[in-house]
Amino acid sequence: MSLRFSRVTLFSDGKTTSFLVGELPQSRADLHGWTAFDYFMDDAQRYKVINAHVETFLYGGEDPIDATPEEVAYFYKRIERQPNFIESRTEKIGETDFKIINL
Repeated sequence: MSLRFSRVTLFSDGKTTSFLVGELPQSRADLHGWTAFDYFMDDAQRYKVINAHVETFLYGGEDPIDATPEEVAYFYKRIERQPNFIESRTEKIGETDFKIINL
């Protein structure tokens, strides 16, 4: 089993944030409920376009499943101890971009 997770970077009007989620997000709905996304959206001005860049990774062997919030928290702990954890211990399987219209 391998864990699939993504590093999401959001850009809007000079504001940028990056955070991890336990899936492959492709829309605003996929990010809703992740605390870092909700905080960013609370601060974002209305009627602005937010650009999302998503890098997706696998950690482990075969048969990928989406990482749970607890497993994502574990990844953050690993990053604290080893800042290059993602680059050195995971396999990057894709990148995508999408836009969020903040109404």
